[in-house]
Amino acid sequence: MTVRSAERNTQPAASNSRAHPSDTVIEQSDATATLLAAVGVAEARHAAVMESALDCIVTIDHEGVVLDFNPAAVRTFGYTKEEAIGAPMVEMIVPPELREAHRKGMARYLATGEGQVLGNRIEMSAMRRDQTIFPVELAITRVVVPGPPVFTANLRDISDRRNAAKRLMSAEERYRTLVEQLPAVVYVAGFGENAQWQYVSPQIETLLGFTPEEWLADPGLWARQVHPADLGPALTAEGSIQRHGSERSQVAEYRMLTREGRELWVRDEAVVIEADGDGPQLMRGVIVDITERRRIEERLSHQAFYDTLTGLP
Repeated sequence: MTVRSAERNTQPAASNSRAHPSDTVIEQSDATATLLAAVGVAEARHAAVMESALDCIVTIDHEGVVLDFNPAAVRTFGYTKEEAIGAPMVEMIVPPELREAHRKGMARYLATGEGQVLGNRIEMSAMRRDQTIFPVELAITRVVVPGPPVFTANLRDISDRRNAAKRLMSAEERYRTLVEQLPAVVYVAGFGENAQWQYVSPQIETLLGFTPEEWLADPGLWARQVHPADLGPALTAEGSIQRHGSERSQVAEYRMLTREGRELWVRDEAVVIEADGDGPQLMRGVIVDITERRRIEERLSHQAFYDTLTGLP
């Protein structure tokens, strides 16, 4: 075989090893299709999150123009998505008295990269389409995209939470007013000789001569003011309260000493209350001065067993 013929024999193999241009085009088309499919999935996920979110999600550009306005924002603020997109957010949902501060904050961030609100969760006022002002919880984050910055604001209407807090405060105030008008000492305390008292009504000063502040600051004050002969039975009654829990209250009658050392009788009725989390077990009780009742009972008992004229049994 000649050299020329050998070269002819090897040429087909060499030509087969080269990729045909059409194969490269097909591979590039497949990669592009895969990339587009991935982008489509990401966009679909983003749209699903925006559509299903319970919180308002408003996306704006660096000039404050609305780029996206999810259904929750539509329901909360009263603008359609078409009305919102392209409009300045500050004119739509920020109350007039807060708009200048918003503009200055945006300008400061664009100039320095620093902002007081960005990345923090705050409470502020917002405005609906009908000019109604209501409280919201707001968190603004920057979206990392090429070009000028884009921001997303997550807003949650907290009107119900604020109203519930106001109702609770009002109820607590009414309860405190009622308690402080009762002719009795109302308290919340732990168990034992040196237990911390959580609350005691102002009547403690009328009864024993100590201010509520003094009483709460000294965990051992109750035990020291109980008559020494009655401290044991009083602590036994506390143990009974703990055993019965919140099922029923426990009543104890014992003597206490005022700041001046005067002795008086009290009726102490208490019940266990549920502790918050891992906090200590507490009891809520009412202490009433029964000194006069005790004196009457002792006098009647004496009259029943002793002669009123001679004083003899």
